[in-house]
Amino acid sequence: MLYSDIRELKTMLEIPDADTSEDRKLGIINEHVGNWLEEWTNRKFQYGQWTEVYKGTNTQKMPLRRRPVYANQAIANPAIQSPPQVYYDSGAYYGSAQGAWTSQDALMTYGVDFCLQLDQSDGITSRCAILNRIGNYWLRPSARAAGLLSPFYTFDTGSYRVTYTAGMTVNQLPAQLRLAADLLVSRLRWIIPTGQEVSNESYEERSVGFITSEKMKLMSLCAPLLQGHRNWSW
Repeated sequence: MLYSDIRELKTMLEIPDADTSEDRKLGIINEHVGNWLEEWTNRKFQYGQWTEVYKGTNTQKMPLRRRPVYANQAIANPAIQSPPQVYYDSGAYYGSAQGAWTSQDALMTYGVDFCLQLDQSDGITSRCAILNRIGNYWLRPSARAAGLLSPFYTFDTGSYRVTYTAGMTVNQLPAQLRLAADLLVSRLRWIIPTGQEVSNESYEERSVGFITSEKMKLMSLCAPLLQGHRNWSW
């Protein structure tokens, strides 16, 4: 996904709109910067309908990977109701088992078995992207072992398949994300021709000094802008 556009980048870099000599280079850098931002934030922002496999949490809450999540098709067609669909199959094994999630009882009912935690004033959007189980838990498989009196919860091998509408278009992106993309593109624009960042340059009997720019040093420019949009893993 692109987190900025050529016109915005050219405005930030003070390049006239009529000058198209750098458009292709800026577009390529912008594409790579988008991948960097997604890697650092541990999430995807692109709007669309997504199907993903999840493990049971053994709690009433299941956080989805993309956000915000919509209870309808929102951007594409607000009139079409399309709440998240959840299929449960304890023997799905991430969908590798034959016939996974195809039994009549696999599909769970929205508003009866689970619901989306809506936290925005429009009544259709969830920024927290949490599915709440109703009257039960997002189950993990249980098992028994020799010598133990009671069963225990085992590792879940992808029992839940979730289809949902989530994400943002470029125009909906928060200002922090767009600014982070603009900063990285402008920095890489100068680094890429030499592969290194110029630290000093003299004119007579020309002398050029370089410093090595590591990826994380570049990302540190944007870290304060991205903190609130990151999916943290513990």
